[in-house]
Amino acid sequence: MLQCFQKEEEAREREGEREGERERFAVEEGGGRKLRCSACGNAVTSTGERIEVGGAHVHERENPHGYLYRFGCFAAAPGCASAGVPSRQHTWFAGCWWQVQVCAACAAHLGWLFFGDGGDGGGDGGIQFWALILDRLVEEADERGETG
Repeated sequence: MLQCFQKEEEAREREGEREGERERFAVEEGGGRKLRCSACGNAVTSTGERIEVGGAHVHERENPHGYLYRFGCFAAAPGCASAGVPSRQHTWFAGCWWQVQVCAACAAHLGWLFFGDGGDGGGDGGIQFWALILDRLVEEADERGETG
């Protein structure tokens, strides 16, 4: 019985090491410091993935229910998972669909994925970016313990 437990424990440790390696590769690919889910610490994206959309990285928008969100735009967010179905209703970016994004580890709501033709009607080029709620992300400190 003890031997069986030890093998299960070893398997969990190996899986944890592989998961950590996948997380490290996925987030460090974009460069910069990791941005983690404030609820569970899962690596979501990195500062190197920050982009401007509509002339700014940071935006504030209110949804139809009156909730105000302050979010930043990112080119990639491998630590997110899609929830629900895409919608065009009440989109904050012309020509874009949106889909709720949650933390892939704990399912906390982190923001939205926007995708579409960007409002030009062409449909060819297409755009895609993650709008992540900034106060739901924590920036990992560098070796000196400093954040950006």
